[in-house]
Amino acid sequence: MRRSLFLAALPLLLLSCSDEKPPVSEADMLPIVIDLHLADALSTQIKDSLHPNHEKNFDSLAVWTLRILEKNKLSQQEFNQSMDWYRDHPDRLQKLYEKAADSIDRMRK
Repeated sequence: MRRSLFLAALPLLLLSCSDEKPPVSEADMLPIVIDLHLADALSTQIKDSLHPNHEKNFDSLAVWTLRILEKNKLSQQEFNQSMDWYRDHPDRLQKLYEKAADSIDRMRK
């Protein structure tokens, strides 16, 4: 009985362990993640009467985020779904962020 249950469940186990693909590929996500992190850093550089001490300017950041997603032909919902997928696959998320950090470091030099 146990063996037949195991054999019946085996295809489901194999499918769940398959290398599923993210909604947005790593190659497509990389420039988006880089641009979003640069926008986040820039949002702290805006000095005005509401942000005199290099506080994050969330209004500017929201506008830049929308523009970055539009530039990459991605909706906020598609981006969120993709980031949820990467969060559920931390090894892939770490790889993505390592590549983004390397790219940003190269820009600094």
